[in-house]
Amino acid sequence: METNAQLWYIMREYISSAEERGVDPTDLISFLLELSFHTQGAAYSLSTLTEVQRVAIMDLMELGLVKLQQGRKDSWFIPTKLATNLSSSLSDSAASKEGIVVVETNFRLYAYSASKLHCEILRLFSRVEYQLPNLIVGAITKESLYGAFDNGITAEQVIVLITHFYMIHCYIDTCSYALFFFFVR
Repeated sequence: METNAQLWYIMREYISSAEERGVDPTDLISFLLELSFHTQGAAYSLSTLTEVQRVAIMDLMELGLVKLQQGRKDSWFIPTKLATNLSSSLSDSAASKEGIVVVETNFRLYAYSASKLHCEILRLFSRVEYQLPNLIVGAITKESLYGAFDNGITAEQVIVLITHFYMIHCYIDTCSYALFFFFVR
């Protein structure tokens, strides 16, 4: 199953369960389509959203569609490439050839790839929590990194594996990068 098809399968289930949560499905669909037209990587204030949209943003964060940023007075959400591709065609073959990795500042990892090789490479230095046909969710932990170091993999090689193996789309903010090197040394 292609990445977009898998993503829309999850979104359909999320939308179909909306009424059980007391949410109007049309509002949710409208918000998802609106989100797909946001600019990738741009920050949008959470204060402009309705309560239903804020709850949806928290759910979408768990799926790696948005990242959250906390400020002193306000919070923002930042759409990832997945969120901006929600409106693209499900038959878009270019999306299935791309590897997308999102590494959050808490070292949580979302890898969108159908490749078994990608999954095995991620297992070298991260703890894989669960795996779907095109989604691998895990975490880069101290223990998983020490295991990688014991096998001869350096911190620089881990960064290269993430950024070059998934060279098309990789979201590692500079804070994560700095924390990563602080974390492993």
